[in-house]
Amino acid sequence: MIILSGAGQLKAHIIKSGYSISGFATQIGVSPATLSLMFNKNNTISPRTAKLIVDELGTSFNDYFQILVEEA
Repeated sequence: MIILSGAGQLKAHIIKSGYSISGFATQIGVSPATLSLMFNKNNTISPRTAKLIVDELGTSFNDYFQILVEEA
């Protein structure tokens, strides 16, 4: 499971890159609702969405996300 560990920093980076949250979502090909849920409800993030975010911003996965492994 992937969770957002640096929400405030990620929002700031998106804004400093010249995007609104919804404009950034459109740029990376996900719905604005997906990013809204990620920021506001602390929902888990798909690996694809996390990769799209860090690739567009030119950052590392570990800058904003964390992988939690559920033990059986």
